[in-house]
Amino acid sequence: MRNLIILLLILNFSTGFGQSDSDEVLRLKSHLQNTDDLKKQTGIYNDLAWEYSYSDFDSASHYVEIAINHADELNDPYWKAVSLEMLAILKEISGQNEEAIKLYFEVIPIRESIGGKGLENTYNNMAIIFRTQNNFETAYDYFRQSYLIEVQKNNKEGIAASLINMAITEKHLNRRDSLQHHLWEALSIAKYIDKQDIEAHAMINLGNLHREENNSDSALYYFEEALNLSGNTNKGNEVVINVGLAEIYTNTGEAAKALLYLERAEALAQELHSIEYLKRIYSDKAAVYAAIGDFEQAYVFNKKFFVMNDSLTNLELINQTNELEKKYETERKERQITELELASAEQKLISKAGKDQRRILIFIAIILGLAVWFAFYRYRKEQRTATLLQGKNETIAAALHDREILLKEIHHRVKNNLQVVSSLLSIQGREISDEKALEAVNESKHRVQSMALIHQYLYSENDLKSIDMQQYVQQLSTNLFNAYKLDHNLVKLEVDVDPLLLDVDTAIPLGIIINELITNALKYAFPKNANGVLSVKLHEENQRLNLRVSDNGVGKSAVSGSQISFGTKLINAFKNKLKAELEMNTENGYSVLFSIGNYKKI
Repeated sequence: MRNLIILLLILNFSTGFGQSDSDEVLRLKSHLQNTDDLKKQTGIYNDLAWEYSYSDFDSASHYVEIAINHADELNDPYWKAVSLEMLAILKEISGQNEEAIKLYFEVIPIRESIGGKGLENTYNNMAIIFRTQNNFETAYDYFRQSYLIEVQKNNKEGIAASLINMAITEKHLNRRDSLQHHLWEALSIAKYIDKQDIEAHAMINLGNLHREENNSDSALYYFEEALNLSGNTNKGNEVVINVGLAEIYTNTGEAAKALLYLERAEALAQELHSIEYLKRIYSDKAAVYAAIGDFEQAYVFNKKFFVMNDSLTNLELINQTNELEKKYETERKERQITELELASAEQKLISKAGKDQRRILIFIAIILGLAVWFAFYRYRKEQRTATLLQGKNETIAAALHDREILLKEIHHRVKNNLQVVSSLLSIQGREISDEKALEAVNESKHRVQSMALIHQYLYSENDLKSIDMQQYVQQLSTNLFNAYKLDHNLVKLEVDVDPLLLDVDTAIPLGIIINELITNALKYAFPKNANGVLSVKLHEENQRLNLRVSDNGVGKSAVSGSQISFGTKLINAFKNKLKAELEMNTENGYSVLFSIGNYKKI
């Protein structure tokens, strides 16, 4: 059991699921049926809990509860520590990190009471939780305590594993020199004791180190050596190695080789059902396809990446919510029990007072005393409750703040994705010789940029629901004006917008309409060397939002042509959505009035 836990925690946990009732599970169940020794049964139940920990969490929890009960029945501190630690590992796998840490702190004094047996495992497991919480200094301290115990015991395997865990943590602390030294030391020990799994893990980390430093040849050497050492025994290692090789070949421009290794990694990650692995693989695939110009596949895998990322985020949020709910229920039950106990005590006192009149005064004094005590108790309890409520309010405020940060990050990512689409359209446009096709691509790029600008404002400002239309229309108009490269000395841009804060659902279609109308004017109103004025106005009048885009140019417009353009179709579509009326005027140039009835201000 001890070696099992050490080897488990050499690597960070990944979310994977094995097949139920494996050969090992069947072997353990057979041993369980053939022994009456309670200690052996306790060990087997812990092993079964571990085997089921990723494939059948309910069964794992059931077996570890039996193990804890057996340890209590035996009054055996060693097996109590092992069983509680197995329960802590299950809590950690299910995302209940705070509960896991509490259990580890229960285990530490038990292990110390029996001479520190297995304490290195507990320190190692605690360190991994702190590392997943990005508390790298604390994680390193616990890894080092585990390492010192292994050195004292001269356990070469444990020393090598601890050195690798220390090195992984040192990477986050930017301790490059000691990181490399610890990996080399771990590799040397693993070779000496012929532990190929530890040797492979050291090779993987050395490969990653050289890859990050752009030492492709050295990185390839370490990854290939690690792959040979791993064989087919550790699929998690194989995923990491194949992804590492793919990223090296991506950097060297060998896309075919990169995709080959990513395909292998994806197949293994699918078997493990690892969201974390698949997220990284899809991101790398999108980058490779974009690099070779296959933008359709790049889009497909970029979308898969975001789906996986959302799944992982949702799992984390669910785990956090369950943990908070459990704390709340525990506090509520404790409060109810206290109130019932007080009510019961008071009732007993009243009943006794009725039995003997001579003791009425005594009982009254007791009741008064209890009343004073109860009032004082309630006062103290209300103080504690107020403090608790303040803490919960602060927690809620922090959660709302985190939600706001998450929303900003979403808008930031949407804006970045739209910028990527815009860049892809620009790249595609360079390869197009047909003027009409190029014009269509450029117009699509401007539409994408108008939407990206909205998401940019959303994550840049404190208000995540509204768009400042003065800033947005001014910026959008200026961007389009500059994109068509008109002579600013000949053509003037005038923007007049009321100070309006509009809801995103109104701002996005309105932004696309403004984009289409300005684009139309810039394309047709001012032929070469013509001068004039392009005016953009947005005012709220009589509970309607009036957008007017006008020019004093030649009066020509694609909107009024015989063929209906894509831009015109867009305008008509959003016209219905916004319940708008459209008026066009060709006197003294060309003017479009878009009067909107369905809009939402913030």
